[in-house]
Amino acid sequence: TPFVVKDIQKQLAFKSENVIGTSFRRDNLSYNVNEQENKEAKLLEICIKLNGSGIVYCGTRLRTKEIASLLKMHKISSAAYHAGMSTKDKQTVFTAWMKNEVRIMCATNAFGMGIDKPDVRFVLHADVPAHPEAYFQEAGRAGRDGQKAYAVLLYNDADIERIRKQIDSKYPTKEFIRKVYKGIGNFLQLTPGSGKDIAYPFPIMDFCRNFELKYASVVHAMQILELAGYVKLNEVAFVPSRLMFLSGRQDLYSFQVANPAMDLIIKVLLRMYGGLFEQFVNIREDEIARNTHLSMDEVVSKLTLMSEQKLLEYLRRSDTPLLTFLTGRQHEDSITLLPEIYENRKMRELERANAMDKYVSAKRCRNMQLLEYFGELNVAPCGQCDICRENKKHGLQPQEYELINQAVMDLALHGEFTLDELPRLLPSFASDHLIEYARWKIDTGELVLSDKLFITLPGMENE
Repeated sequence: TPFVVKDIQKQLAFKSENVIGTSFRRDNLSYNVNEQENKEAKLLEICIKLNGSGIVYCGTRLRTKEIASLLKMHKISSAAYHAGMSTKDKQTVFTAWMKNEVRIMCATNAFGMGIDKPDVRFVLHADVPAHPEAYFQEAGRAGRDGQKAYAVLLYNDADIERIRKQIDSKYPTKEFIRKVYKGIGNFLQLTPGSGKDIAYPFPIMDFCRNFELKYASVVHAMQILELAGYVKLNEVAFVPSRLMFLSGRQDLYSFQVANPAMDLIIKVLLRMYGGLFEQFVNIREDEIARNTHLSMDEVVSKLTLMSEQKLLEYLRRSDTPLLTFLTGRQHEDSITLLPEIYENRKMRELERANAMDKYVSAKRCRNMQLLEYFGELNVAPCGQCDICRENKKHGLQPQEYELINQAVMDLALHGEFTLDELPRLLPSFASDHLIEYARWKIDTGELVLSDKLFITLPGMENE
């Protein structure tokens, strides 16, 4: 976006602004948005209708598996791909998709960087991405061979609400952030001013349990503290041990009967963690040890043995996370969170969410909206997105339609008028085109004809 372009030049200390760029326009790509309560039924319909290789982007790992299973159930070749899979499994399904042995890849946004498959005929989003940048990049993986391709986005009101809630959770209150900072100092038993640039082992789950705090909220608070330059947590903290059963329930039961020594730990795993048969789940070996009355070494040994026997896949964390106090411990009241760390960042994320909301709801050429978001102004309608195709039904050219639409909607915002008054109020447009446009908008419900034959916006006819 223009904001990021300027910021890059500022961070690189350009002496003067200097940008070399090409258009983001993709003339072979048709953008389409479809509001659906039952997304799965529409998704299935689209995957049956559109031929060729495709990608279905999903909001969660579990959803990739659910949608892949739905497609397979209807004899559509598909596979799931997400960051929780082993490197070997990801490479296997990726290679199969690249060779067109698998037609549709159901994936999270982990499936993206480095993809260079030219013959992707469609990219379908089952869930709305958090911002236009992500959507544009993911949708743009369709049609790289220059041939006709489709980008389809399914949405409902719950999608935008979900995005806004996620942003709120990423920015806990400043009081909570200071509470976390104070708690870390107490947990590590640091005196004021001590600990500068020293890396301390920091079991974050133990910290959350001791202070009765939610893991996700603590992680977000620590990320803001890191941006502000107070602490630094190494990446290992975000890669806990993970486990997933590879066998079905019947095979697992048979294994328990044949291996009584493994019976207790399997039962404890099933009791402590949900979803182990569907996806990788984060686990804690010390919690398992406490519930089985085994030592940590015994738990690790048993999980490793079952992994070797292909009963489950066990991905063990390799190290204890380390936390560094970059400034030495300070009193929590002295913690300063500048606007560029907190308010401005949150505001920009909300603006991007609003832009996504506008993209799905506005009745304007989808391509124009995306290009304007990335700073390209005065562009012509694409003529092939869902909005442009709908506009063609009233006989007006896309560019003329955009101009008339803007002018009439501005009129409607400021008052009501009759059909006969339109040519006088907007003399720069052909009167028959204005009449045709107004009748079309009334038919679609975007304008309303009142009992007194005045044209107005929906909901304003009785004001």
